[in-house]
Amino acid sequence: MISYSLAGLLMLSALLFSCSGEKELLNLKGQYLGQKPPGMIPELFAPGIVSTSGDEINAVFSPDGKTLYFSRDSRSNLSKAGKDYTIYYMKETSGGWTIPEKVPFAGEYMNADMALSSDGSQLFYCSDRPLAAGGARKPDADIWTVDVLADGWSEPRNLGPEINSDSNEWYPCLAENGTLYFSSSREGGKGKSDLYCAKLVNGIYQKAEPLKGDVNTIYREGDVFIAPDESYLITVSSDRPDTFGMGDLYISFRNQKDEWSEAVNLGKPLNTEAHDYCPMVSPDGKYLFYSSKKRGIDDVYWIDAEIINEFKSIK
Repeated sequence: MISYSLAGLLMLSALLFSCSGEKELLNLKGQYLGQKPPGMIPELFAPGIVSTSGDEINAVFSPDGKTLYFSRDSRSNLSKAGKDYTIYYMKETSGGWTIPEKVPFAGEYMNADMALSSDGSQLFYCSDRPLAAGGARKPDADIWTVDVLADGWSEPRNLGPEINSDSNEWYPCLAENGTLYFSSSREGGKGKSDLYCAKLVNGIYQKAEPLKGDVNTIYREGDVFIAPDESYLITVSSDRPDTFGMGDLYISFRNQKDEWSEAVNLGKPLNTEAHDYCPMVSPDGKYLFYSSKKRGIDDVYWIDAEIINEFKSIK
């Protein structure tokens, strides 16, 4: 059970009302849970609702902006993949946004790092759930997918050996053409964790390959957000010499040879002495969401995506 601060509970109580026979709703209306948009200084997203006194990461909106997925520390499972997160969702209705609710396909396993296909029909995520029902929990994280249906979600499907390995696969993200980007600590990479992609051909993912160019290094690359047109990506590194703290966000650009440039630190005030990670740009391209430990716990933050355009002009 998540522990909320007293202020958070009072805020949630003030925002909450019940509809008989329907889901409980928050008295929040409009895009992005009705939150005031940030400027060029990162701000906590939806305090007391999404970002609480517990640990929350990820912020993934559906293409129409009417569903939000995020991950919350369950502190109840026995994950061996290094995380205890599970996926929650909220929906915008005519009466307001629904309260955060756990997705039914999550089960008792670690589930996090979500991404949606460009049409919103598939949700991708990472989990250490067993490959077969009743089997043992995996010692590593794989990438899974579910179909997003009108009344819920399909059963989870593992993406198989073309994508997954015996090591951890993390943070799937999809380009508009369906190409899947992710990070993996599998053998054969340049560093402790590298970035990979797999093209979608006739509805089938081809064998994943490491990204070309200079973006993969002897250091750790992970948590990749890919621009819909694959013109740039944002990644996280935790052990480069120019990091400000435990982990920073970096940007890399693709050239006409399909090669990726050396990643450049996105700088302050985005990056801090804490761990800054889990980047995801909103479907409308207006905001960069990410996670940070700068309060000592995992929280979701957002900032105007103009910060990305500033780096585009000097690439």
